[in-house]
Amino acid sequence: MFCGKCGTKLDNSAKFCGKCGTKVNKPNNNPSVNNLNSFIGNIVKKGEEQSTDKDIFNQLEEENENKSSKKEKSNTKFKMNSKPKKKNKPKPRPKVKNKKTVQKKKHKKLNMKVLISIMVIALVVIAGIGSFILINYGDDLFANNFVKNSISKTFKEFGKYSKKADLIPNLLLRENSENKLTEREMYLEIKESQGGLINENILSSLKGLSVKTNEKYNTEKNLFNTKLTFANSKKEEMYGEIFSSPSVATVSIPDLYSDTLGINLNDNDDTIVNSQYYTKLSEVVELLSEYETTYAECMNAINDKSKNLVTNIFTNCEYELDSKDKESNIRVYNTTLDNKYMLESLKTFMNDAKEDEHIRKLSSYALYFIEGKPLHLTESALTGKIDRFIANIDNAIEFNRVEDVELKLVINEDKIINNIIFNTVIDGIGISVNIDLENGEKSFDYNINMKLSNDTSYIIFSIKSLTKEVDDNIKQQNTLIFSTSLDDKITLSFNEDYNVKDYNYSNNIDFIVDSVFENLSVGYNLNGKYQIEKDLEKLNIDSLKLNVKTELYRFNFDFNGYVQQQNSNLTEEVNLDNVVFIDNMSEEEIDKIKLEIYKNGIEFLDLFGKGKW
Repeated sequence: MFCGKCGTKLDNSAKFCGKCGTKVNKPNNNPSVNNLNSFIGNIVKKGEEQSTDKDIFNQLEEENENKSSKKEKSNTKFKMNSKPKKKNKPKPRPKVKNKKTVQKKKHKKLNMKVLISIMVIALVVIAGIGSFILINYGDDLFANNFVKNSISKTFKEFGKYSKKADLIPNLLLRENSENKLTEREMYLEIKESQGGLINENILSSLKGLSVKTNEKYNTEKNLFNTKLTFANSKKEEMYGEIFSSPSVATVSIPDLYSDTLGINLNDNDDTIVNSQYYTKLSEVVELLSEYETTYAECMNAINDKSKNLVTNIFTNCEYELDSKDKESNIRVYNTTLDNKYMLESLKTFMNDAKEDEHIRKLSSYALYFIEGKPLHLTESALTGKIDRFIANIDNAIEFNRVEDVELKLVINEDKIINNIIFNTVIDGIGISVNIDLENGEKSFDYNINMKLSNDTSYIIFSIKSLTKEVDDNIKQQNTLIFSTSLDDKITLSFNEDYNVKDYNYSNNIDFIVDSVFENLSVGYNLNGKYQIEKDLEKLNIDSLKLNVKTELYRFNFDFNGYVQQQNSNLTEEVNLDNVVFIDNMSEEEIDKIKLEIYKNGIEFLDLFGKGKW
């Protein structure tokens, strides 16, 4: 042992330190050390007792399959002045559960599995019942959704084939966006001519006659120039020029009259010639030059607004499944259109059409020729007519003058509408409409028949249209038939055929009037080849046949030539100092001009008949 004061090593029997004299205390007589040893022994003993409980250990091992627990040895030694390392620190044991608790948990797991299986079986049964109901009664339960989807798909198919028709070339005047100039040159020469009452000598002189027109229209300045050049078989020429601006219109044909003749287009107090008896040339030019663009944009606007009208009316109904053919998968639906809602929708459509500048302009063009009034007046007149029509709709709504519409839809397996039928009565006039649509693999065509009837009198409008793609050919066919109870019938058909590969183009137009008062047939048949040269379009005409036939006379002409775009960037302005204005002349001065033109005309016809110009 050692001295507790100076640390000197002593004998076990020593009572005092031999170096410092300090009294030595015996360690085996210290009770606190004995108590500490007893405390440590108890801890070790309890740890050994817990680790030897095999039943509880097995239960814990079942619940923690991926965990392992090692028994602690009973002879574990502890050092008084050292701390145990962290890695050897025993992990806290989970709370011990008895066997009954574990068994209950197993039963819970088993019950959850059974419950899930039952739920899956129930869902399968419900799905089977639901499928049976949808297959057999789905059209009846969800008729409106089916009809709406069919209307949408029908419009898409129609639009798809309308875009195919846009591939067919159109050689009317087109605007050059850089200089606001549209320009075209057309050349036609008579190959053959035949006639009934027309003198054969005249017809023989016509053979080889040609006319060439150069047209220019500046949309920015509203200037129009055109030059017509006539030539006989000997290539002898004469020409005429027409010039128009917002203020004047002039014509010059040197072989008929030496000066340029003109008319003031601005109305003023000095004008003697009544403007009612002549048409303002600048307005006609504006109409013709803008017709192509206005017509195309007007048709697009009408299609869009009509689509909205039909969609709003047809989808605001409750449809019922009338019948279903399982073999052909044809479905027939019936509904009743509320007359008030239908008329309100029509009123909205008319107001939208009135506000659209393209629809308004094209409609005013028609009134321009019918009423003979200037364009700005016909446009305001058109607005007034539409307003009166809308007022009539308001009256019909207020006094309930329109019956509800019985509507029938037939839809095929591709969800395309095949047939639309509806009937109604407006102020005692019956209206029945039947629309047939057919969608082929590469075609879409429709027939529309509308009948207005009152007692025994009736008027029928029939429209037939077909767009078809066969190999490299695109065909566009349209026919309009108007007939009455008096056996009057007017037919207008327009057919185009274009090959996108070899650029062959044909265009046929037939206009037939068959009535008790008149029989008239006009035919126009063109065959040619389309091409693009230096970004300019051109149509080479192999044959253009014009046929006219009435009960009294007939004649046929066959032409060849071309139609092409130009790009000269030039329009001329006439020198007004050289113009003789006939609208502020006296009657005597006008008579002198007429006489000179008459004499020169007789002389020209004599030379024309002899083949000498």
